[in-house]
Formats: sequence, C-alpha cells, structure tokens
Amino acid sequence: MKTVYLDALNNNLEKHSDHFSEAFAKRALIHGWPEKVVQDTRVAFQDGDMALTYDDRLSDEIMDLEYGSLNVPARAAIRNFTASVSPSIEDILIDHGINQLFNRGVFS
Repeated sequence: MKTVYLDALNNNLEKHSDHFSEAFAKRALIHGWPEKVVQDTRVAFQDGDMALTYDDRLSDEIMDLEYGSLNVPARAAIRNFTASVSPSIEDILIDHGINQLFNRGVFS
C-alpha cells in the first residue's frame, strides 16, 4: 500500500512539472540567465525529488551561471528557485494525500 501511495504522490508531482519548469524559467531569466539556456532546462521529479534536466553540453555553463566563475559572478537561480518552491511541493503532496484518503473512504 505504501508503494502505491508514494507512486501516486510522485505521479502528481510529475503532472505539475510544466508549472515548475515555467516558474524556474521566469526565475532564471530574472537572474540574468541566457534565454537559450533557460529554454533547454526543465524541472523534473523522480522518486519525489526535484531536479533540473538539461543537455550535458550545458553542464559547465549552468554551473558557471549558478556558482560563478573567475570572470562571471554567481547568478543563483537554481538555489533561489528550490528554496522558494519547497513549500509549494509540500502543499501539492499534502493536498494530494488528503484527497486520496477521502477518495478511499478512510474518514467515512
């Protein structure tokens, strides 16, 4: 039962990945990330964990944007985004969990 419930929670998060991807894109652009990099970056959920997905060729550029380099100051879009959406993820999980409990008649 626990596995079915966790799978349902993970599937619910995956359904919201487009929303989180759009929110990340806005945040990254505000922080000065290049539009091309932002367009090629998506938010994904796997086993309840949030991650950014992107082409491996962008790894160095994204790390330089996020943490800075000798020539470029950090533009921490990922860390700021993660901190700001954690409550939203918890709300989605809680809402979905409560709905599942009612749908299964646990409180009847």
